[in-house]
Amino acid sequence: MKKTIAYITDIHLDEKFPMDNGVDARGNWNIILADINKRQIDEVVFWRRYRGSRCK
Repeated sequence: MKKTIAYITDIHLDEKFPMDNGVDARGNWNIILADINKRQIDEVVFWRRYRGSRCK
């Protein structure tokens, strides 16, 4: 059985930086959700780095 997984990272919803730079993060989120639906994804992995954390 084939399983299709979408891995979503760093959507930046309601963050100041994207808004200040004219990025419509909510609009992008809706595009992502529509694409997941269109592709009939079986599972979604959602990862969001919390403010203040850093990747080293």
